Amino acid sequence: PPRSTLFPYTTLFRSDGQCPRGVLTEEDGRVYVVTIHEQKVYVEIGDWIVAEMDGIHFYPIKEKVFIQLYEFA
Repeated sequence: PPRSTLFPYTTLFRSDGQCPRGVLTEEDGRVYVVTIHEQKVYVEIGDWIVAEMDGIHFYPIKEKVFIQLYEFA
């Protein structure tokens, strides 16, 4: 299948303690993003965080899937 070009904001979630834009933290330390459908989706280290088309909401993608679907512009 053809690969998509990335939206302007895409970042890798790492374990360095810094949360990228759009990544929120629960009181218990779990981290998540809110999708365009207002769903809370939990994020794991190594997930790619991609901005939705509105630039306000985000979704995570596992790296294995990310590599198959996207290419850097």
